[in-house]
This record gives sequence, structure tokens and C-alpha cells, in this order.
Amino acid sequence: MNTFGRVLTAMITSFNDDESLNIENTIAIAHHLLDNGSDGLIVCGTTGENPTMTKEEKLSLFKAIASECSSKGSIIANVGSNSTKDTIQLAKEASKIPGISGLLVVVPYYNKPNQNGQ
Repeated sequence: MNTFGRVLTAMITSFNDDESLNIENTIAIAHHLLDNGSDGLIVCGTTGENPTMTKEEKLSLFKAIASECSSKGSIIANVGSNSTKDTIQLAKEASKIPGISGLLVVVPYYNKPNQNGQ
């Protein structure tokens, strides 16, 4: 049975002062976590600012972290969003990235059904 490891860290995402994605610094954080006890990483979780990032930013970060760090541990890409359609599309794209070990998929958040589930 394949496992992702015992310690998976929901890592932060680093940004520059102009609010652009700082991939180099995020990779450095990923290496630090994997070198210091993490068996794998959750990339772009809510701790990593997933709701505020564009699809392109997420994919670029998934590719960079997987390319640089997958030899050290499991890389789990969070593809969940408030849109089922967007989540499915991102899941399809992220699953094709070499080095991605798995996907974190959540139900659409912020949608609260009534008591009848509608």
C-alpha cells in the first residue's frame, strides 16, 4: 500500500512585496520543511493562500515544488475551490504534473445548503 507519509505539512506560500508569487522563496521553504521532519507537503492549501491565488499561479507553484522537491517527499496539490467546474479542471491539469503524489480536493466552500440539503 502506498502512503504519503506520516507528517504532511500544509506549507505557506511566499509572496513578494508587490503581491506576486515568490516561487524561489517558496521552494526554499519546501526544502527546509522536507529536510527537517516533513514526509510531504500540502501545496496551495488554505494555509498557502489557495483562495487568493489564480489558477496559473497554483499550477506554476505545483510544477516548481514538484520539480524541485518530489524526490524528498510527497507533494500534494490542493485543487479545491468554490467552483466544482474549476476544481475539476485544475485537478485534471495538476494530476498530469510529474512529481505530484496526490490531490487535495474539498467540497465547494462558502456554499451553505439549507436544512434540506438544497
